Amino acid sequence: MSREVSAVMAFVLRHGEVAREVLFRDVQEEGELPGVTAAERAAVERVEPHLREEWVAILSACREGLWRQVAGHPAASNLRKSRTRASTMWRHDRVEMPLLAGWKATCGVTLRPWGAATHKLYLWVWTQKGLQSIAASAVEGKIEGLWRSSSGSFFLTLEPPQEGESFNAIGERVGVALWSLARPIHELLSVQRSG
Repeated sequence: MSREVSAVMAFVLRHGEVAREVLFRDVQEEGELPGVTAAERAAVERVEPHLREEWVAILSACREGLWRQVAGHPAASNLRKSRTRASTMWRHDRVEMPLLAGWKATCGVTLRPWGAATHKLYLWVWTQKGLQSIAASAVEGKIEGLWRSSSGSFFLTLEPPQEGESFNAIGERVGVALWSLARPIHELLSVQRSG
């Protein structure tokens, strides 16, 4: 497998929910989409193993990019504990790691369209409810483009991988951005827990 985004993957990422509906559809359980022919379904099935492998490689590169950013930091040992399996990365479109011991705070990367015309890279930090106000004080108003979900998670949105972009480059840009979000939360929560 190449170590860069293929034309097929770039096509899927550009076509958001439509591509997801075709690619991730469980035809046995949900039935076929109206208008999709048997030949078209066969073509999707032929390309699906390649896309699965590439999807997992991109998300793995994102995790490894974060690991490079945290090398030598106290958070590194927790972040390296999670070994999200390839099947989970594909099925749930994400890789997730514990930011604090006991999974009281997690961070990760999701590759989804979430109703948009294209897939995006969503970088996030989630904390248990009792820690959310502390996490908010660490990052709100301090990080450009930050938004908060109804679950209390903090998100940054990055453009999707582009055709020809190396997995290593994707991992680096995600690692830098995710650590800029996760580090202040980790550090403030660590001080609060030890204080």
